[in-house]
Amino acid sequence: MKNLRIKESQDEKIRQLAIGTIKLVQLGRQPLRDSELVHILLNEALDRAIV
Repeated sequence: MKNLRIKESQDEKIRQLAIGTIKLVQLGRQPLRDSELVHILLNEALDRAIV
C-alpha cells in the first residue's frame, strides 16, 4: 500500500463525492468508501492522461 498526499480541498471534494454515492443505497447497492472512489478516479485519470 502506498500513501498519497492530497490537498485539504481535494480531500473535501472526494468526501463530498463519496457522500453523493448515497444514491447507490437508494438503488439497493452499497455506497462507495472514500478509498474505493479514489481508486476509480485515479484509474480514470491514468487512462485519460496524455504526456
